[in-house]
Parts: sequence; C-alpha cells; structure tokens
Amino acid sequence: MRRWLFVLILGGVVGVSSAFAKACPELISGAELEFKPYTLFTQSQQKPTSAEEIYKTLDTFLENPDTEHISTFEDYLTNIEVEHNEARLAKVIAHSNLAYFQRKNGQLQDAITNYTKAWGICDRYNLQDFDILDSCLKPLGNLYTQTNALEEAQNTIEQYLLRAQKSKDKDAIAGGILNLSVVFYSQGKHRQAIQLLEEGLLIQPKNADLWMNLASNLFGNKQDDEAIIAVKKSIALKPSEPNAYKLLGQIYANQGAYDNALEAFYATLELLNKNQNTISRDLAKTHLAIAQTYISQTIALEQPRYFQKAKLEVIKTYQLLIPNFESNQEQPTINQLYSENTLLDALDLHSEIATLENDHLKALEISDLAFEVQRIMQLDMMMQGSQLVMQSSMKRRTERYLENAFMLYQQKRSDSLLQSVLNAIERSKNTLVSSAYLEKKQLSQLSENPLVDKITFQEQQVAQAQEKLQKLRKVDAVESNVYQETLGEYGNASRQVQHLKKQLASEFPLLQDKGISLSDLKEKTAQKNQTFVHYFIGKENSYQFAVNGSEVIFKPITLSASEQENLITTTQNFNRFFTDAGQINSNPQLYAQTAFELYKQLQIPKKGQLIICPDGILNFVPFVALLMEETATISYEKMPFLVKECTLSYELSARLYLEMDKKMSDSSSALGVFPVFEGTDLELSYSMEEAQVLESYFMTELLMREEAVAESVLSTAPKASFAKAYNHNVLHFSTHATGGTFSKPAMIRFYDAEVPVTRFYGESFLPDLVVLSACETGVGKLIAGEGAQSLARGFQFAGARNVLFTLWQVNDRSTARLMGDYYQNLSKITSRNLSLHNAQLSYLNDSEITNAQKSPYYWAPFVYYGTTEIVQESTLWKWALGVVIVVFLSLIIFKNGVTSRVFNRKRVHES
Repeated sequence: MRRWLFVLILGGVVGVSSAFAKACPELISGAELEFKPYTLFTQSQQKPTSAEEIYKTLDTFLENPDTEHISTFEDYLTNIEVEHNEARLAKVIAHSNLAYFQRKNGQLQDAITNYTKAWGICDRYNLQDFDILDSCLKPLGNLYTQTNALEEAQNTIEQYLLRAQKSKDKDAIAGGILNLSVVFYSQGKHRQAIQLLEEGLLIQPKNADLWMNLASNLFGNKQDDEAIIAVKKSIALKPSEPNAYKLLGQIYANQGAYDNALEAFYATLELLNKNQNTISRDLAKTHLAIAQTYISQTIALEQPRYFQKAKLEVIKTYQLLIPNFESNQEQPTINQLYSENTLLDALDLHSEIATLENDHLKALEISDLAFEVQRIMQLDMMMQGSQLVMQSSMKRRTERYLENAFMLYQQKRSDSLLQSVLNAIERSKNTLVSSAYLEKKQLSQLSENPLVDKITFQEQQVAQAQEKLQKLRKVDAVESNVYQETLGEYGNASRQVQHLKKQLASEFPLLQDKGISLSDLKEKTAQKNQTFVHYFIGKENSYQFAVNGSEVIFKPITLSASEQENLITTTQNFNRFFTDAGQINSNPQLYAQTAFELYKQLQIPKKGQLIICPDGILNFVPFVALLMEETATISYEKMPFLVKECTLSYELSARLYLEMDKKMSDSSSALGVFPVFEGTDLELSYSMEEAQVLESYFMTELLMREEAVAESVLSTAPKASFAKAYNHNVLHFSTHATGGTFSKPAMIRFYDAEVPVTRFYGESFLPDLVVLSACETGVGKLIAGEGAQSLARGFQFAGARNVLFTLWQVNDRSTARLMGDYYQNLSKITSRNLSLHNAQLSYLNDSEITNAQKSPYYWAPFVYYGTTEIVQESTLWKWALGVVIVVFLSLIIFKNGVTSRVFNRKRVHES
C-alpha cells in the first residue's frame, strides 16, 4: 500500500483563549492598529520585574506582532527577571502570546520553546490563575505532533488529558483523545488509537471528529470496510467537513479508483476554500494527496503525462507552506526550510518523482533538502522515543538516495559523490547512540563548567522519572496522581536538559558536530591497514560502502527484489542456528552451507583488519562464524571460518571510528558485578570462575552475590556501583539480561531486581572497556536507523566507547573459558579487539575441548565494538605475576605463624 498522508483531526485547534482575551482584547476585534514605537526592549533599560510593566510591553507588541517585533519581544522576555507570582503569571501569558504568533508565522520550533517556557514557569510555581490547558498545553501538544516529536506530544497530551478527566470536562477530554489518537496513528499504533477513540465515542457519540479519526485509524489498520462506515457517520454528523472527503479520496486511491479519488480531493479543496478559517497547511496536504494520486496513476497506467501534473501539485504545496516561495521556483532553497512534516513529505514525494523520471541529480538535491528539514525537526526533540521514530522514517529516504547516487556513480565516479553517500549512510545508522557518546565525551572535557553539572543532574532526573513511569505503566497506574506528578517531573527535567544544552552550545560553538570526512576515513584505514565496511540493508535493495586507504567500494549487494529477499532469508536462516546449542551440532553440513552462502552474499572484503558497521538484521550476525569456502568437513576446527583469515571488530559509525583512539591503560583496575544467583533457576555457577580470572589480572573491586543488588548499584551512596565506576577503567557484568523493544527498554538483572538500561542514561562515564558477560546483551528489537535496542546500546549511550557483549544466550562454562583467555591476552598485548580474536582461536584449537563444544555457538557469541589497536606489549602481566608472588609468599609466611598483618591483601569488596 502506498504511503498516504492520512487525514486526522487535531482537537483543541489553537485560537485565542479566554485568558488571552483578557490580556489582549485586540485579538478579539481583529482591528488594524497603528504601531507606536516603544523603548522598553533596549538593552540599556532596567529589566522590568512587575506584572504591570510586562502587560504594558505585551500590549505594545500586540499592536503589531510582525516578524521583527516577534524577535524583539522574545529578546525582551529572555532578559527580564521576575520575583513574584503576579509577575510570573504575566510572563507566562506573554510567552504564550508570543508562541501563538510564532506558530501563526511558521516559526514552529520557536513557538515550542516559548510554550514550554510558559508551561515550565506555571508548573514550577504552581500558578493557578491561568488556563494552561487551552492556552499552552493543547497548542504545544499539536505542535509536537506537527513536527513529529511524538513522545513529547504524547507526554504533553497525557498531562492535559488527565487534567481534563479530573475536572470532568467532556469537551476537553474529547480534544485530548483526538490529539492522542493522532500521536498513536503516527507511531503506527492503530489498534491502540482505535480503542482510545471508541472510549471517546462512549463519552461523545455524536462527535464527528472522533468518528473521523476512528475511520483514519481503521484505514491505517487495513480495515477498509469499517473505515468507510466510520467516515460516512462522520459526514452525516458534519456534512461540510473537508477531511472526510479527503479520507474517502485516499481510500479510493488505495483501491486504484483514481478518478473517484481525484473527485473527492477536489471536493475537499472546494470546501476548504469556502472556509475563511482554513489554514494553508490543510490546503497543502490536500494538494500533496492529489500529487500522490497522479504518481500512482503514472505507475499503474504507465502514462508519464501525469508526472507533470504531480509536480505542479507539489509546487502548489511549496507555495502554501513557504511564505516567500517565488512563482518561478520549482523547489525550496535551504534558507526557506523549517520544521514541518508536511514540507518533509512534499520533498520526499518530489524526490520520488525525480527518481521515476531518471533525473538522479535532481532527486539527490531534493533529498538533501529533506535531510535538512529532518535535522531541523530533530533539534527540539527532547525524548529518545520521538528521535527513534524520526530515524525510522529516514530509512526509506536514504535507500532512495543511495539508489540515485549509484546510478550517477556508474556514469561518473567522484569523491564528492562518495562523500555524499557516506554522509547519507551515516545519517541513517546509529545516529542517536553515536551522538550520545560524543556528547558525553565533550561534557567530560568541560567538567569544570557549572552547566555540565546541571546537565548531568537533570539527565539523572530524566532517567529516574522514566524508570518510575515504566513501573507505573506496568501496573496500569497511568491515571494515578503519582503518574501525573512523575510525568510532569519527566517533562520538566527534559526541558531543563534541552535548555541547558542550548546554553552550553552557545558558549562553545566549536562543540557542534562537524560531520565526517571521507579523506580522514581513507587516511586512518591506510595508517592502520584496516578496511571499514558500512552495510545498508534497505527494503528493496542493500548496499556496501567499504574504505581501505585510497580504495573505496560503493556497490549494491542485491540487484533485484528476489536477491534482496534471498539475502534476508539466508541471514535469518543463519541466525536461527544460534537459538540453542543443538541447532548447529544437529546438522553441521547445513550450517556450513548457509554460512558460506551468506559470506558470498555479503561480499566481505579481505584486506587488513575488518571493521564492520552492520545494519538491520546484520546486527545479530556473528561475522567471525561465516565460512569463506565450501566444506564437507564436520570438524569445526578444520572449517574455514572468517576468524581464521582476519581480525574482525565492529563499529557503530564512521564518526566513532574516526575518534581519537584511546589506548588501554597499563594500570587498569576493574569493577566486577557478579550476582551468581546460587540455588535458583538463574544460577551462573561458572560466573565465579570469571570473577577469579578478573581478579587475577586487575586490581579488582567485586560486588558478589547479595552485594550485587540494584539498590547498591543504582543508589547515590558512596558504595554504589556507578559511583565507583568512575574510579575504574574496566567494568565487568556477569549476569542475565533481556533485549529491549520500541516501548520497553533492555533490562539487566541484579541479585534482587531487573533494572531498565535507560536508568544508566543519566551517567557519563568513559571506561576503557565494558564487558557484558550475560545472555543476549546485544539483543533487542531492531529500530530502523538505530539498530538493536539492547543492553549494550544502553552502555554505549551512557558513554562507554569500548564494549564487549553477546548476541545470544551463552553457555556459562564456555564463557568462563573465553573470558579467561581474553583477559590473559589483554594482560599481554593490551589490545581489546585482538585479545578477543586470539581467545576465539585458542578455543577452536584447544585439544581438550570436544568437537561438539567447538561449535560456533560456544565461541562466537561475543562481539567487540570500539577502539582497535595494534599488538603491543603490556605491563599488566607484571601486575599479574606480582599478585601470584605475593599470594604465594603470604601462604608461606602464614604457615610459619606470621600474623596476617605482615602480608594482608584482602579482596577489596570485603573491606
């Protein structure tokens, strides 16, 4: 089904509230007032603090709220200070009025900023004499929806819906349900939206807008017959509602009845043009629906003449959305772009038209504009959920971009085109987690700045509130006072983080991301004799972008729908071999066949060390266990595994690969968390061996058994694990974990409880190494454009650059053996990536291990993401030898009756 701009009604359409009317009577009459100059905005004037002065300045602004005076009035509000609630209330009303005109003027992000400021002041000081719901929260929720900040929208709407339910205001409840259903629709949660709207119809069964949104969600859920029934009920209740006809048009177009669809769309335009209150955005969305219909006609009927009609409709969309769009323009300039999802959809559609017309250069130009709109939209997204949705939407755009780029690359190869391709792939993969790490690193470099402490504190508040909300949702307590209070705390802390980060960015503009350079990537791979391999797994095609010194490879690895389907099927079949220990051993020949087939399909280069940046389903592939040749042997030791040919590591992005490599410290100390779970179904008996190994090679602080409780790890007490984490450069967790989903984060199990990994997001530690020796630490729901929502990603998000983790449920005996070899190698060569490579080879070549135990299931679950190093001699072995000597002498001396105070080396966790 073609992607349509489905019709949904937003409740609580922003107008001038009764609170505004009292403060701004000019808005009611709509009279044109002569502008009178004023001097209150000059920097030399003393900052007003009284409510009377703020209202006076507001009245002056309202006489002529044009673009220039919007900017001046915003500067004024930024610079004043208030001390009393009366003045604070005046400032709330001023921010709300300013936001209203900014939204009307198309300054959506500025409007969001001022609505959130108004809300923040009102919430912080518990101001009561103001209709915060109608004048601030409703328009703010709608703006968040309009700019695709969906988690922020849900947070805002849920808050005012709870307020409306408490006051039993049926109209406000219906408005909240309408707006929340739009958010659910945008998140693809059609069933949840349908249930919500049906509850709303029990309250207001004759609400045409509720029926309208119900119809849209039924259509989105592929329930066309039910959708038609619902939309007809909406029309019966409100015959002149244009959106109802628009939805009918979309249903017709989806069914291939294009003439009927166009008739419905033009009827929609007629109704919209008759209404004096119609906003240009509604007209734009309808023209865009018409353009989509023409494109569908072109493809279905193979009649190119409809392309020109489609382009004309897209241009009309631009004219309606962009105030200064010139009559001779065919596409926006970069300076005309702003945060607006309809504009983003228009650009995507325009790029699709250019692609279908084989105008590949034009398609790339327009896609670059779409990428810029998305970047602007992401600037004010406070919450990770909204950012994840936005990353998912980028995937298809990037796939089309690569399709057009490869067509041009075949005609003329150039570094500038390759640079654009690299930029596009980087934008589409792991952007949030890569940015989070870089941000944590930058904050650590500015640790003396007072803003950094404030940001860290507020991020911790966000993490704690998020964990509390998850627990409340789990017990279905979303209507409780505690939930509402926590939701407010979450939103307030998120706004504070956003505000403080903007302040820091203005103080240190050099901290802004400078992008990635292909020449730098060439230089580093040449210096280290490495091949960096980016994979992009799309819906219709997949691509490889590999760099080894001056050599750059950009090519599709699937050339047709059947090849793409075959790649996905082979990958899924390969991954299934690791669901349990018996899968490979029961049919090693089939495993060998599948492993070689996937190796061929992925077209893996064999030059130097390999650095793989996987995508999509490849996130779960243990590349080291692929086979480079066909083989008939059932002896795993003799199989031609990729691990025997080259050293292989992983990376989240080229941006992180180009970060300055930080060598492993020779004087490493470790923090180990070992719940063990003795006497339970969760028991990890070989975990004790890991603890002993860790203690053999590092100065180690251990949290064993009942010491490894969540309270100990997550509290702010001096003995808390994450307080101690800053004093250690190796962190080792030997426990159980579960992968995350879109709505539920990955979990890590401590002795007494499971804890969501989002709880760690407020931390900012930069250890040399994190080892997650647990089940499925790299597993989680795949989010297009952002990878697996796993425990490992959580640690990377919290600032861990170098992470060793698992892709499936591991056998703890083999894990203990691998960890022993890993740390032994690490003590000798201080190379985190090569130590894993050597440990895996040692396991395969160990004559004491049976053939069945040499199945890749046992030695290939661990993957390493992070800094890669060349082999160098370490002094860690001297520390390990010293420990052995001290222990040996202690035993001799103790045996001869010397008191333990002569040589008393207690384990740190016992002190």
